[in-house]
Amino acid sequence: MLDQRRESVLQVLVAEYIRSGEPVSSRSIAESAVLGVSSATIRNDLVQLEQAGYIAQVHTSSGRIPTERGLRYFVDHSDPVRLQAATRERIHSFFGTVHHELRQLLRATSEFLSDLTAYPALVMGPQLASEVIKGVQFIRLSTNTVLLVVVSSAGGVRQELIRFDQPVEDQPLDSIEAELRRDLIGVPFDQAAARLRPDGEEASAISRALESVFEPTQEAELFVGGAHQLTHLWEDLSQVERILHLLEQGEALAQLVESAAAEGTTVLIGSELGVGDVDDLAIISAGYGREQGAHGRVAVLGPTRMNYPRAISVVEQVGEGLSSSLP
Repeated sequence: MLDQRRESVLQVLVAEYIRSGEPVSSRSIAESAVLGVSSATIRNDLVQLEQAGYIAQVHTSSGRIPTERGLRYFVDHSDPVRLQAATRERIHSFFGTVHHELRQLLRATSEFLSDLTAYPALVMGPQLASEVIKGVQFIRLSTNTVLLVVVSSAGGVRQELIRFDQPVEDQPLDSIEAELRRDLIGVPFDQAAARLRPDGEEASAISRALESVFEPTQEAELFVGGAHQLTHLWEDLSQVERILHLLEQGEALAQLVESAAAEGTTVLIGSELGVGDVDDLAIISAGYGREQGAHGRVAVLGPTRMNYPRAISVVEQVGEGLSSSLP
């Protein structure tokens, strides 16, 4: 734990590095009105911070830059920022006027979050297991073919085609549909399979369809917005290519977003992500969802010198807005 003065020196250094992207000199830190101490004191504090691993000197004659440890300390000890009124109004207006089905809403939110932060944004759809069944319906397509439709509390829809060996009358289908509604509505998807006991000659085909609908291995869908932001965030084109490759790997990317998925906000910096060939990368994510029902995560990714305080506030408020807009 740093004492108050050295913490302030580190905070000023990191903030300036985030702003400029350049090594920060002791003179720049001394000019900050926040500190009010001599240049000699600041130089001594910088030496101590470097020895403790919070900052590093790229070249002998250059200023210092924060290390991962320094960035982590900055994130963990920075106060939340209040977003500008115009930004808060944009978020309120977006979620107050957007009316889409779930997949369209999540895709639109990923683009909106990227536009707000100028970073690529990710929105992970809710895992099916976390959703509650809202509706069950059979739609007849022919005398021996029906479409099973199951609607979740978050507006997700699962469908399965059922073909019977012989024509099926409306009455047994209506009876099974009523039975399924009685037994399944309000039940979480991951508990539904244990309640499936349709009766009648049609039970076998319907049971197979229901087992497919409630298959527990279904993965959450991931929506990526603002991938075009990459080229102006990283000057190293090889780094851009590696991150693009990561964005194309939906499952690996989802694991990164979920890797520290406590219910609150998480920030992963550099090596904390565990991506060996991508070192200059940070991910900020926050959860969204109803208290009873679907849950997912929203996130932004950027270079390790990203504007953490503002990005955290935007991600959190977009997550809250998305929660309120879920069907």
